[in-house]
Amino acid sequence: MIQSTGSINTIAEALDIVKGLSAPSKLPCDSYNIPAVKCHTGSKLRKIPGSVCSDCYALKGLYRKYRKTVDTAQRRRFKAIHETRWIEAMTYLVTARKMPFFRWFDSGDLQSVQHLSNIVEVAINCPDCKFWLPTREYVIVSTFLSLGSPNHRKYGKLPSNLILRLSAHMIDGKPPTGLAKRLGVRTSTVVTDGATCPASNQGGKCLECRACWEDVENISYKHH
Repeated sequence: MIQSTGSINTIAEALDIVKGLSAPSKLPCDSYNIPAVKCHTGSKLRKIPGSVCSDCYALKGLYRKYRKTVDTAQRRRFKAIHETRWIEAMTYLVTARKMPFFRWFDSGDLQSVQHLSNIVEVAINCPDCKFWLPTREYVIVSTFLSLGSPNHRKYGKLPSNLILRLSAHMIDGKPPTGLAKRLGVRTSTVVTDGATCPASNQGGKCLECRACWEDVENISYKHH
């Protein structure tokens, strides 16, 4: 059942509100991306040699090859996240298309506590879909989870169908396990050797693997 005010009646209308979805070739599902240059933490890390963001995949490869088209679409989505009907539209899309899996941010990251709250609300509205959210915005996540109280009912807890992973900052760096355990979330890392993600051995695609969406403590991805 689509939980909305009833003001959205078609997929086309919902897509117009959220300004489209992204469909990375690696993934078995749709995603929602915004410009990587808008990452708060990532923008700082890009200046640090050896950081994952200093060699950001979302600023090269196919993202760069089709930069004009990609940049335009991502800028429109970045503006759309502030739309008052964004939650309703995303809920409609996921439900109407019967999406079993969804990824947040194949490019970009959380922008605020309210942004995370909106994503959480979409996940709550769509219990039949598993969502994966990788992020380096540790402070936003910590703040959101600390605000849980009778006066902040939309904050403080992540639904079981939303797997949030705190991403390590450095290539071959240790995952932020301690913080992740305190917050009750999972982690991910980028490594030069010993990746647990099988994509690098299967044409850069997930294929049948869905580990990122499962309750796996840490996923390590091979450095692109």
